[in-house]
Amino acid sequence: MQHIPQRIHELQEGVSVRPIIVCIRNVWDIKKHQIDNTRTSIGFLCYDHHGQLLEGRVTGDIQPDDPKNLTEGDTYEFSRFSVIHNSDNGNSPNCLTIFRSTKRQ
Repeated sequence: MQHIPQRIHELQEGVSVRPIIVCIRNVWDIKKHQIDNTRTSIGFLCYDHHGQLLEGRVTGDIQPDDPKNLTEGDTYEFSRFSVIHNSDNGNSPNCLTIFRSTKRQ
């Protein structure tokens, strides 16, 4: 059975296991105030396959060679993530927290 990707605004808030396909537009490091200043998560902007702009975060202690890293311009399938819808009538992106992603070829 094939999963059909959904638009973020069609998803309810909370954790979803229905996959979405996105193209990464911009990536940045998010660091906590730690002594060793290691990267703890990645922030990103992306577009879904309908052209909807999304903002998100990949959580966890992520290092430069971690497979959870996202690359600008690449396409990924997010298969487990949480959704927080924007609250300003669509003037800012919905927010995702990604728990599982797979790079698409």
